Amino acid sequence: MRLQLLSPAVSACVHCPRVCGHDNRYERCAHDVSFVDDVDADDVAARAMEVYER
Repeated sequence: MRLQLLSPAVSACVHCPRVCGHDNRYERCAHDVSFVDDVDADDVAARAMEVYER
């Protein structure tokens, strides 16, 4: 893959986002929640379309 085609959508969430707020960098909490919920699906789709149309 060519590097110029990469368009990452990144989440920097390290704390349990919706339940306890625990810092999960060193030890995971017991909650099964998404840590990438703050990445907007429409943004990801738009980035993918930009790459596809190149």
